[in-house]
Amino acid sequence: MTVLVIALLYAAVLFASVRLTRSWDGGTGTLFVFGASAFIYNLAIPVESTLTGRDWIYVLGRRLFMSPEQLSLIAIMSVLAMAGFFLGFAGSGLKLRLEESEERDDSRAYLGVAALFLGSIGVAALFFGPILIEVSSYESNYRILNTSPIFAFTSKMFVLSGGILAAYFLRLRTVWVLPIAIIFLVACWGIYSSNKDPILIAILASASLFHINKLGKSLSALVAIVSGVVVISAVFPVLFSMYRAGLDLSTALVVVSHRGVFMSSDPSGPFVSLLGAVTSTSDMLWGSTYIQAITSWVPGFLWPGKPVSLAEEFAIRNIADWSPGRGLGFSLLGESYMNFGLIGPLVQFAGIGWLWGMSWRVVRTTRLLDTRLFKSVYSVAGLYMIFIMHRGESSLIVTQFVQSILPILVVALVASKIKYK
Repeated sequence: MTVLVIALLYAAVLFASVRLTRSWDGGTGTLFVFGASAFIYNLAIPVESTLTGRDWIYVLGRRLFMSPEQLSLIAIMSVLAMAGFFLGFAGSGLKLRLEESEERDDSRAYLGVAALFLGSIGVAALFFGPILIEVSSYESNYRILNTSPIFAFTSKMFVLSGGILAAYFLRLRTVWVLPIAIIFLVACWGIYSSNKDPILIAILASASLFHINKLGKSLSALVAIVSGVVVISAVFPVLFSMYRAGLDLSTALVVVSHRGVFMSSDPSGPFVSLLGAVTSTSDMLWGSTYIQAITSWVPGFLWPGKPVSLAEEFAIRNIADWSPGRGLGFSLLGESYMNFGLIGPLVQFAGIGWLWGMSWRVVRTTRLLDTRLFKSVYSVAGLYMIFIMHRGESSLIVTQFVQSILPILVVALVASKIKYK
């Protein structure tokens, strides 16, 4: 029952954070997405374990047992992480100013995003024809994305630029067929390639209007929205995993009833490293993983034999016959505990929230993007990064920003500087 009480405290911190920042971040903005995704990856399994009485998760072909004390500790860490991110993000001074008018935007920067979207389709069709057929199976897609970085980057640019472009046109509120068609195309790519991320991007693009309208004016509406997100996040990954594994619905239900919902889907991978962090008897690392993260930003072809990342090191130790690209993910919450113990989540996530807000504040104040395009990029690519940050160690936040956001900013800036007749 201790975990459930702490979970209620987590909900209170989440709702308070959203309400306090709603005027400039939107009811379904940064704090909402961070809180919902952090719950899914950090707190959902302890809650499910408490409710079902199942004290194990099935990962790597074996059962990993969890004690009530370990689950309570993880629940407390989750609350501290939520509070830390709120304090850091609020202290960054970023104001999205959702009420700011977009009517006077006349920048052509969005044409750069459109060129990136169409260009990625052209590159894929011209140079990756056989691969486009091969990625229709989960195993092949998994292997190709980890062995063909150019195709992986092309695929990511197609998905992100498509989602941003769709969100941009939705904000015009005059063109509906085009953004709906783009969202449908991006989602279909996710289904075809057995990849959940394009579907998440499509959902964020569709929900970008909610971000504009500051959804969740009342506490009851906010509770309903959060509950809906959690339920969908519980059901969809399991069904999708069963789909790409070729199993029918009845088999999926048997698996869920035996292994649990969150315990048998995406959160179970990073949760293994989180459980390992809180049970480890090693000394605190005092922030050394953040220094180690710098080495992971150097491309492998420039530094052969560079030190492995936390996620790779964890995968090598725990996966038999490990090969590059295979892994379970790594808990960002677990990394904070490894560095500073129980106070780690508060310290680490306050730092992440502050750096996150400051980075976007630079983009905002330097006018790299006009108002409408900035909101579109943030509500799709930005919130996507917020959602998936719990799957990997801290180094991936910078890597994802460089690989996902920077190309969008570059093409938008170039397009905005071209003189059109």
